[in-house]
Amino acid sequence: MTSGISKSEFRRLLATVTCVIFVYLPLSLIGLVNYIRGPKIPYSLHRVHGPIWKLIVFDPAPKATWPNWIGVLLAITSFSLIGLTRNARLFYGHFVEWVYGRLPERYQVKVPWMRSISEACKARREAQSIVNGDTRNNISMVEP
Repeated sequence: MTSGISKSEFRRLLATVTCVIFVYLPLSLIGLVNYIRGPKIPYSLHRVHGPIWKLIVFDPAPKATWPNWIGVLLAITSFSLIGLTRNARLFYGHFVEWVYGRLPERYQVKVPWMRSISEACKARREAQSIVNGDTRNNISMVEP
């Protein structure tokens, strides 16, 4: 009995978890420590909800510091390791097929790339139904 995950999928998952544990976690802890060590201002209801309560002041930051980029770095690495797998690409293709099938014809003409992805998904599904032995109604049965 197999676990349902291939070796390459396991390696991608392992790489993702390793990146999170050894890159994101220490950087987040450093940012937390720096925040805790920073100056503390006691809470004041009058200061927070002062006379200009309805005025929103835009305070531009001169640059983005490295803690601001941790989430972006994690998102990019996670997507590149998990979001580009074979199963994920099949899911994206099925989603494009679903969207394209529900578009009015006047909009379908404007997105030929969606049509080609949709046709490829349909052909893949038909081929899979032939392999599974059910060509009558494209329903595949999986045995336990």
